[in-house]
Amino acid sequence: MKKMTLFLAILIFSRIGIAYGADLAPNGLQNFFLGSTNASAGNINQVLALLVGPAGPPGPAGVAGRDGFVGMNGVDGMPGAPGATGEAGPQGVQGVPGVQGLPGATGPQGVSGAIGANGGTGPQGPVGATGADGGISLGYANGTVSLNGCDDSVKLDIGSFFTPDGFKLKSIRVSDINPACPATQKVKIYITKFPCETNGESLTVLACSQSNKVTLLCTTSVVKASGGAITVNRSAISRGDSTCVKFSGAGSGTDFFVDEINGSGGSSMDDLYRSPKLGVAAKDNPAIGVEITE
Repeated sequence: MKKMTLFLAILIFSRIGIAYGADLAPNGLQNFFLGSTNASAGNINQVLALLVGPAGPPGPAGVAGRDGFVGMNGVDGMPGAPGATGEAGPQGVQGVPGVQGLPGATGPQGVSGAIGANGGTGPQGPVGATGADGGISLGYANGTVSLNGCDDSVKLDIGSFFTPDGFKLKSIRVSDINPACPATQKVKIYITKFPCETNGESLTVLACSQSNKVTLLCTTSVVKASGGAITVNRSAISRGDSTCVKFSGAGSGTDFFVDEINGSGGSSMDDLYRSPKLGVAAKDNPAIGVEITE
């Protein structure tokens, strides 16, 4: 309450002081160049004047402001137009030749050509000399046999088969048969068991017994040749591709070839060689002959 009373007293005395010091003329206007005037005067549009003095010297340069923040990267511009095509460059240096490739695989064997027509029958040759023992010359030398007719020579191979009783005759193979031989021709193979040929020589001491000597004749048509070769064995005889019969001699003409399944039968390979031997390989070889004829 005391504070409120003190505050009101200060306001009252302040108002009285202000009213006492105020000018008696109401609404006075102060003009610093033309004097004072009253706001109640008929013309309150007083003349305004501005005194412009000489320009002062420029003020000192202000302190430089801080660098602004780095702005954001602008948007990428559009791609430029394609440039003109450049001139063709010079031709490059020729490269080093490449390594030669590996040889290609051998192609399949071509189909055999058709058998040619039979040639005309030639003149009959002179009668040959009669061979020893009323038979045929059955020479076998170095695996090649000389012939007359549609082929002048063929290759001859003798196959053997081992059994507990020793080596036995397995097969006779005739190869390198001329494909031009007519289909009516036949390959005839003469196989002699216990040969005693001496090629005309007088060998009384080395003479061998002919009591059980036998010659077998096996015949096969040239059309049965495969790749220019014919093989005579027990299987070929069973199939009927080859026929074997006794040609001459007193011995047995059966069971010359061994059974390759169980090793039974067959002639011993030793029985195909001359015994006793002459000591000459060409004469001690098996006596096997071959001819190709009708």
